[in-house]
Amino acid sequence: MKFYVPMPWKDELFGRRWAYGLPVEPTFHGPAETCPICGGYISSLEWLPPRRLHLSSADPAKWGDFVWGAGIGLVVSERFVKAYQQAGLVGIHEFGPVEVARVGKKRMGEVPDGVPNYYAVFKIERLGPAIDVKASNVRYKNGQPECSFCLFGRRQSIERLIIDLNTWQGEDVFVPRGGTGMVVSERVREIVEALRLTNVWLIPAENYGWDENRPMLWYVNGGPELSVYKEVFWRYCKAFYGKGWYGRWQFRRMWRKWYGENP
Repeated sequence: MKFYVPMPWKDELFGRRWAYGLPVEPTFHGPAETCPICGGYISSLEWLPPRRLHLSSADPAKWGDFVWGAGIGLVVSERFVKAYQQAGLVGIHEFGPVEVARVGKKRMGEVPDGVPNYYAVFKIERLGPAIDVKASNVRYKNGQPECSFCLFGRRQSIERLIIDLNTWQGEDVFVPRGGTGMVVSERVREIVEALRLTNVWLIPAENYGWDENRPMLWYVNGGPELSVYKEVFWRYCKAFYGKGWYGRWQFRRMWRKWYGENP
């Protein structure tokens, strides 16, 4: 079984190609999940209803099936929800209906026809599958995780994301114990490709890494996704160092440092 890390397309969380989402007068008071062993928090506070969303663009061509943004976690279209349920996938315990209350610069409540029905993805399985700490080459500042169950600890880096199949019970969407975010199964990828769902980039988990010493923290360590990541990293360098010769020089310097080759 292959696993994937879902990201906004080309990591454009607030990009122009696809509309991003912002919560409207949100209430974040729902209970956060905790580890049954150490008692530490393993999720953020729940976004309680009524869940109202502001889509950044009024252009229908920019309304993706996956909506990312600040404070909303992941929001998905009804197309994804129906396909997920019809396929009998597991891991998401509940989809929460979301009301699109505003689009683009229109006034509150002036929502045009055709806006998809959206649902918030929350209450995901978090106590099931765990990463294989050794195979993933996880390095902790204290040498080992603080909790042997949730694998919480002060991580320095994760070279790759390898799921311990002894802990996997068929979940299709989950946050692995010891991981850095959501992971999905091959069956989710098949739905995404079959329906051509938009605004999602599925990075093979074995090619996904995280390092607190890298400029972007997360990175792609190989495979065909590396060419897409090169665009992402170059955009980061332009934004951080400027579009001129200094930005290009920094991009080449850091690319050689982390990948040992000229871009």
